Amino acid sequence: MHGAQDGQKFIGVLFLGLAFCNGQSSAVGATIPVWLMLLCMVAAVLLSVVNGLTKDKIEINTRRKIDASRREALGDYAFEDMGVTPEDCITGVYRALDGDRTAGYVYEMESKGYGGPVYLCVGIDASGQVAAVRVSGHSETKGLGTPEGEAFLSAFAGLSAREGAAQEVEAITGATVSSTAVRRAVDQALTHYATHYAQEAAESEEFENVIASVQKS
Repeated sequence: MHGAQDGQKFIGVLFLGLAFCNGQSSAVGATIPVWLMLLCMVAAVLLSVVNGLTKDKIEINTRRKIDASRREALGDYAFEDMGVTPEDCITGVYRALDGDRTAGYVYEMESKGYGGPVYLCVGIDASGQVAAVRVSGHSETKGLGTPEGEAFLSAFAGLSAREGAAQEVEAITGATVSSTAVRRAVDQALTHYATHYAQEAAESEEFENVIASVQKS
């Protein structure tokens, strides 16, 4: 689709350029040589073909990058899209599956930073604690991506759902807005987990404990 649109744009610009070369103020009424029309058609087809060949590879690479961010946030699991409607910072929620067992959840977040959106993944393990926070993209001028920024992200590990838990993590020096963006996202992920998945996780853990007790007896 995009390749065809690029081809159409190319033809339009070429026609307009030809009109200007002929001393006309617009392409209306311009006489276009047959060979030039054929050249434009070939160019449009080639652009469409190239787009078709690269589109799948681009989508695969994008998917791999997203999967890598999820695994970095929680672990090497299979992920199931929970189909959550985006709200505030939350853009998606994925259940981490270890066979039939739920190993936790990964929250994909988009939070407003100083230089634009901060994209990150928040991993919450089966016990309801933050496993890791990983930033997958940002336009911040300082802080994130530095050693101090990495230490800041690591400080969220182990936090559990309670009001303002993420706000206790000390901000990156000179990057208050960026730090606030991350803390806001982590708090929202923990709150959403506590509201929607914590009870299920507790029941699952209790069931596993019962099974383990029966097997020992």
